Amino acid sequence: MAARLLQPELQAASHTLAHEHGDFTDWHRGRPWFWLWAIDADEADVAARMAAACRHLEGTLLPGYCREPHITLSLCGFPGGDGDYAPVRLSTQLRALRRLAPTPFVLQIGALDSFLSAPFLQVHDAGRQLAAVRGCLVGYPLDHPPEDYVPHITVGLYGGRWPTGSLAERLLEFPAGGRLNLPVERLSLMRYASADIGGQLETMADYRLASGELIWRPAFKAQLAPRWL
Repeated sequence: MAARLLQPELQAASHTLAHEHGDFTDWHRGRPWFWLWAIDADEADVAARMAAACRHLEGTLLPGYCREPHITLSLCGFPGGDGDYAPVRLSTQLRALRRLAPTPFVLQIGALDSFLSAPFLQVHDAGRQLAAVRGCLVGYPLDHPPEDYVPHITVGLYGGRWPTGSLAERLLEFPAGGRLNLPVERLSLMRYASADIGGQLETMADYRLASGELIWRPAFKAQLAPRWL
C-alpha cells in the first residue's frame, strides 16, 4: 500500500537526500533575493497541519526551516536586468493572467507525502485551475514541465540520508484527518533570501483574481513598484 500512496521517486530510491546550511555563493553569486510566484496557504488550519507533520517527522528534518505554508506556482529567478527575471517578464505574465481572467477557486490540502528531498502536504485541484494559472507564469528552464509538476506544501527539508522504507511507513502513519479547503483569491509574488536554505518568505505583491490587479504591499510599493510596472 505504501508504494501506491507515495511519490514514485521515494519508492525508487533507497535513501532520502540530505540538506545542510551554507551560503550557496556558487548559486546566487552575490544576488541577495530569489523571486517566485506562489499561493499563500498560511491559513490557521493548514499551518496547524503543517506543524503537526513537522512534529511527526521530528529528527528527520533540517533545523531552521521557517518558510510559511505556500504552494509554489512558478520560479521567477533572481531579479534584475541581467538576471533570470526582468520587468518585461513580469509584464508578460500579467498580460497572460488578464487574458485568462481566472476567477477565485478552492484547493484541498490532504495527507503527508514526500519527495526525496522534502516531505509535503498533498494539494488536490479538483477543478483543474492550477494548470491554466501556471501556464501564464511558468518560464523554463527554472520551472518543471506540466507533466512533472506536483502541487504541494513543503513541510521541511530532510537533514540526513534516511532509509526510504521506514520513512514511508512513518509518512503513512501521519493522522492527517480529512481534506482542508483552501480558498484561493490571490496569487502572490514572493521572495526569499538566497543565502538561507529555509528562510522566511516575503510577499511583495498580490494579483487579485477578482479584479485582475497587481497590488504591491506597502513595504515594497515605493521600493520596487515603479520599476516593475
